[in-house]
Order: sequence, then structure tokens, then C-alpha cells
Amino acid sequence: MDKRSKISMACLILIGMSVGSSMAQDGIEENNISINNLSQSELSYLNFSNTVWNMYNEDLRYAGMVLDEFVKEDISSREALMATTSVYILDSITASSVERTSPPEKFLGLHRDTTKAFNYLQGYMVSLAKYYETGNRFYSSSARDSFNLSIQYKEKADKIRLSF
Repeated sequence: MDKRSKISMACLILIGMSVGSSMAQDGIEENNISINNLSQSELSYLNFSNTVWNMYNEDLRYAGMVLDEFVKEDISSREALMATTSVYILDSITASSVERTSPPEKFLGLHRDTTKAFNYLQGYMVSLAKYYETGNRFYSSSARDSFNLSIQYKEKADKIRLSF
């Protein structure tokens, strides 16, 4: 894969990232739940949520670092594939724990948005890995789309989660 293709792919993803971020602001409902009004199980769920969102941010940041190093030709496509696969495996473990958790009724929306954000983050990483493997630009477009959707759900969840 030549440098021009790598730069094109990175530009597509970066443009998509900014579009996804601005689109995520539409349709977000305001949620003003006070932390003082939460039960112990609700507080426990909120702590769990904060933990998994920290993991999400770390996984997203690492996948971005791998992409950046690949575009700069600091790592090969094989190294990028292996690094992305590793972070995908770690993210899958976190996503599985989110899916197995039963949230309190008050946090059903937060849980739904968290689950969707993780699902799309996994789609993003799979598409990046396929791009590194094949060089097919279809996968870079797919990665961008999954990234945008993941960020939209992350921002919706953050709106709820960070209102405390």
C-alpha cells in the first residue's frame, strides 16, 4: 500500500470523526438526575459505567495511535493488524461485561447507549484490521462509519453519565 493511499484513508477517517462528533449533538435529551437521589445499586452502576468508559477511551485512543503510526509508516500493516487485534480482544472483554450487566431502570438509556457505542467501536476496529490486512479502501470507509456511530452513542451516554 502506498503512502498516498494511507493518507487518503486517514483523511477519510478524520473527516468522519469530526462529522460524527457534530452530528451526535442532535437529538440528545437533557437528563438532570441528582446524585443525591440515587440508590446504592444506582451508584454502583454509575461507578461501573465510569470504569468501562475509561476503558473505552483507552481502547479508542490506542486504536488511533496505531492508525497514526501506520499512516506515518512507523509500523507495517502486519504490526498494525496485530496491535489492532490485541486492542479488539481487550475491548471485547469489556463489551461483554457491559452486555452481561443489568442496569437499574433509571439507567436503561445510558446502558443502551453504552452497549451500542462499544458495538460500533468493535466494528471500527474490525474494519481497521481488515484494512491493514487487505489494503481495500472499502474497509476504511466502513471504519469511519462505525467510528462515527460509536462516537454518537458515546456522546449521548456522556450527556447522561456526566450530568451527576
